[in-house]
Parts: sequence; C-alpha cells; structure tokens
Amino acid sequence: MKVPIEWLREYLDFTCPLDELAEKLTMAGLEVEEITEAEGEPVFDVKVTPNRGDWLSMIGVAREAAPLVGNKLKMPESDLKATGPDVGSFISIEILDPDLCGRYVGVVVRGVKVGPSPDWMCKRLAAAGMRPINNVVDVTNYVMLELGQPLHAFDLSLLHGSRIIVRRARAGERIVSIDNTQRILEPDMLVIADSDRPVAIAGVMGGADSEINDQTQDILIESANFASTSIRRTSKRLGMVTESSYRFERGVDPSVTAVAACRAAELIRKLGGGEVARGIVDVRPRPVEPWIVRARPERVNAVLGTDLDARTMAAYLNGLDIETSIADGALISKVPTFRQDITREIDLVEEVGRAYGYHNLPMTLPEATQQGKDSPEGLFGNRLRRILISCGAQEVLTHSMVDSKLAELAGRSEQVVRLRNPLSEDLDSMRVTLIPNLLGVIERNQSYGTTDVNVFEIGKVYHRTNGELSEPLRVAGAMSGSMWRSAWCLPKEALSTDFYLCKGLV
Repeated sequence: MKVPIEWLREYLDFTCPLDELAEKLTMAGLEVEEITEAEGEPVFDVKVTPNRGDWLSMIGVAREAAPLVGNKLKMPESDLKATGPDVGSFISIEILDPDLCGRYVGVVVRGVKVGPSPDWMCKRLAAAGMRPINNVVDVTNYVMLELGQPLHAFDLSLLHGSRIIVRRARAGERIVSIDNTQRILEPDMLVIADSDRPVAIAGVMGGADSEINDQTQDILIESANFASTSIRRTSKRLGMVTESSYRFERGVDPSVTAVAACRAAELIRKLGGGEVARGIVDVRPRPVEPWIVRARPERVNAVLGTDLDARTMAAYLNGLDIETSIADGALISKVPTFRQDITREIDLVEEVGRAYGYHNLPMTLPEATQQGKDSPEGLFGNRLRRILISCGAQEVLTHSMVDSKLAELAGRSEQVVRLRNPLSEDLDSMRVTLIPNLLGVIERNQSYGTTDVNVFEIGKVYHRTNGELSEPLRVAGAMSGSMWRSAWCLPKEALSTDFYLCKGLV
C-alpha cells in the first residue's frame, strides 16, 4: 500500500525525519519497504500483513504511528448536512443472507452534478496509486483509502423498484461488471440485487447497468460489511482482485460502515452539489461489539523475557487504542472492532512486545535439560532413505494435493479426503497413495528423453475411513529402463527393469 506523507500529516502531526518514522513503523510490524516520490511528495510503500486489514487505510497507518511519535490521532470530520426528504422514501434495503453480510448502510444524495474532481483530491489519489475518474467515484475511492471501508455508488435512477436486496446469486445468473466483462455467477456468490437482477458483485465490483455516468443526478452510496471468506472465494473463482476485495478479504471494521457512508455523502455534496437525504438506511442483522480479552502480567513477562509492571503494560495497550484496565492483578482489554486479530491472551502479549519495542527485548538462549534427537519415525525414515539411495534410487518429493480421479483409478475413491476450496479442479483432494505421483515423475522424465529412472518417495498419505481421518507414513518406488545401461562391462539387457529387480530391492 502507498501512503502519501502529505496526506498522512492531515491525521497525525510529527516532526521526526521520514527515514526515522519508517524505521519505527517497520520495527513495530508495519514494514516500510521503500520511500518513493509521487506527485512531488514523498510516499511510503508499506507491506501489510494479512491479519492487519486495519492498516490498509491512512487512518490505520496514522493510528499505528501515533504512539511512536508521541502524538494523538486526528479523525476526519464527518458532520453530515442532510436537508433533503427522508431517505426511506427513495430506497429500501433487505439482507437475505446475514451470514455473508453483517451490515449494509445506504445514503442517498440527489441533484449531484458529475464532473472532474478538484486537483487536491486527484493528486492524493494518484500518489496513492489510483486513477482519478470523476468526483463521485473519486470520493468513494478517497474515503476507502482514508478509512479502509470500501464503498460503491449506484445511479439511483437505474435501480429497479428502488430496492436493494443482498442475497446469494441464483443458478445461471449473469452480470456485466463495470469493466464491461460478462461474469457468470454461482449460487454461493453474494450479490447486490435490485428488484429483479444483480447490480453488483458484493465486495468485488459493481455492475455496468447501474454505474455512475455523466447523466447521473441521484446517487445511492453503499457501505457494507461482508464476510471475508465469501469475498475471497468469489474473487478467486471470478479471477477478479480489486482494491475492494483486497480489503474485505483481510477484514473491514464493522463500526466504520456508517461513518464512511456519511463521510462520502458530505464530500460528494461539497464537490458535486445536490442535497443529502435525511437519515441513513442501516440494516444490521449481526451487530459486532468490542470483546474482552484478559492477560496475566506474569505471563506477558514470561513470554517476552521482560520485567514490566501491569501499569506499564496497560499504558502500552491504551496507546494502541486498546482500552485496558487492571482488575485483580490481570489486564482487562476491551478490544476495538478494527482489531479483529486480537482474540487470545498471546495476542495481547504480542501487542505489549510491539509497543515496548522488539529491539528492547533481552536476548537469551533457551535452556535445554536434554539433548534433542529425532523421533523414532524420523530415525526409521532416515535409515530407509539411506538403504534405497545405496540401491541406486533417487528420492523425490511430490505434491500432497492431487486430482481425485487418481483415487478412483486406484479403486480407493471411498477413502478420498476432498478439499473445500481447491486451488484448481486437478488439485481437489489429498493423495491416498504415492504411486500415481511417482508414475507422473517417470512420465515427465521420459518426455525429456530420460528413460532410465529409479525413484522413491517417503511421505504421508491421507485417508478417510468411517468418517475418521488418518495420515499414515508410506514409502513407494518406481523404476523404468535399466540400472546399468551406461556400464561398459555389462550387456545392454543386464539389470533391465522388471518385477524381479524391484522385488530384489525390496
């Protein structure tokens, strides 16, 4: 993610040199890979870990940097001036699949004039790696980069029945996305529909039939919170990775849904005119509230190797916006909804360690009461490996995920362990035997002209028997050609591969 420094300063005051701030962020876990320049301003190029979706925003980076520079985060103003009729007279929203959509907010802005965005917004978007389009679309992208909440703007006049229905796609449904590509939808994909058709692929991309155009005047702003697993599954199956899907896959704060919609509506009103309808439509079938996680100070010190008191630990956590108090000698943390990665005591230990500074942690060697050694299974595998290599065989390592049809050919289809979300159709199950993989190795070698092949593999196979899963260790070998074809003192047919040669090795 690209973080324009001029934009970052809007939410956080700091005077330290940029390379110093970059080093502090990197040591805290938010790696700054390089400092570049765009639109005449310095830009941080940061690497965000998959569990920290809250870092995919300017506010998230500013919140992380605030305790490092000793200043407080400044949130953007979201004072919405709504003067129009009630929003309920323009749109109704219904969520039919609450397991995939926990919250959906709609705000209506009427009488908007679509046009180019002001220079300051275009420069910020370009510096962050996004192409300016028009004032409405640019505002949705701007707020997404600012708050981390993906948004979408519909042309309200193009929504049939003045309805929004969040549901799973129906078999055979299609949609033309805003990149003018027809997408075939599957029944487990979540879509945003009007009264009779899909108008957007939830969390991924909007549809061309309801997108903003030069004639658009009335707008519905969508701000929603979708299940990350659903968005990831849809994104992979359709081969579509967007800024929106990238954030939803990593988790979006459900508490910012309405804030982002109101922020976008006010910016659109300022930049495109029009009036904002009074109120918002906020459908929230699965409210998410902050949760409590407890940590023992002695356990924190034991894991980190430190000697911190409970008050110091609480101060570190409060500095990270994790509201923490001390009760009966334990740390009681009220975890905010934007920190979906904190669920256990060890997560709080990590946060204390990050705030204290990894570079400040003492370096000690672990104490060992006895010398380490391999397991009996490992010792047996090493011995077997040496024997087979001494017999002229070469060890290979093949993939554990295979085509389920291979098990059917082996007559063991009832033992197959199938994958819920396979990478591809030919990698949809775990192997039940090593033999097909070894035959594949011989086939590939022979296709390159190598006819003398003697290989083996020691590895686990995966069985399902009477509902129980097992992973037994197996060894298998495969041979072709001759073992001694290149020997000058032996006839060509000597030790050619046959059943008796294989039996002799065994």
